[in-house]
Amino acid sequence: MSVAKIYIFTVQGVDTSVDTNHQCPNFSNSPFKGVNTNNLATTPATEEGTSGNPDAILGLKTSILENPIVAKKLLKGVVPPLDKEEVVDKLKKTKEDGDATVARLEAKVTELKEKSAMAKKLAIKEYKSSDDFQETVEFMASKYFGKGFDFCKRQIGHLHPDLDIQDMRIDTDLLEEEEDKEEEKEKEKEDREKGDTSPFLLKYL
Repeated sequence: MSVAKIYIFTVQGVDTSVDTNHQCPNFSNSPFKGVNTNNLATTPATEEGTSGNPDAILGLKTSILENPIVAKKLLKGVVPPLDKEEVVDKLKKTKEDGDATVARLEAKVTELKEKSAMAKKLAIKEYKSSDDFQETVEFMASKYFGKGFDFCKRQIGHLHPDLDIQDMRIDTDLLEEEEDKEEEKEKEKEDREKGDTSPFLLKYL
């Protein structure tokens, strides 16, 4: 309940009535004529509660918010502190997601490498089973082992001249070529031996 103090002055001779034209009261016959009313102390009406002077309350709130220290304290009371556990959990989840992505990419790369190696093996297997590969292998084998086998048969022919070389299927052209090379080597050896016994060399001995 609000309490108000109101001063009511009743002045004799003062016409406080207001005419229909809303003119000011007539103070011409007032005994307070000539008194300076500015020096009179007035007591304002006081009320209890928050509705007494809203302008003053709003001004107080504004001054409080303008103070950074007070505002910071108010914010601390209104805004809850940061939950550290929640932040740590989010960071862990982010790291786990990153690790899972890296592991997934590594598994994909390994799978691609295995598929590439398998494709190479299949290509080699198909080529080995083809006729071209078989012909190439047979040609290289006959060329490599044929010369060695003919050489062995020639050695047998020298050691056993009674054997029929034609029945052994020796390459006669290759045999003649080898015999010519051996004859040339023997001739060169004889020439070197003759050169060592020349008179030109003996006079220096």
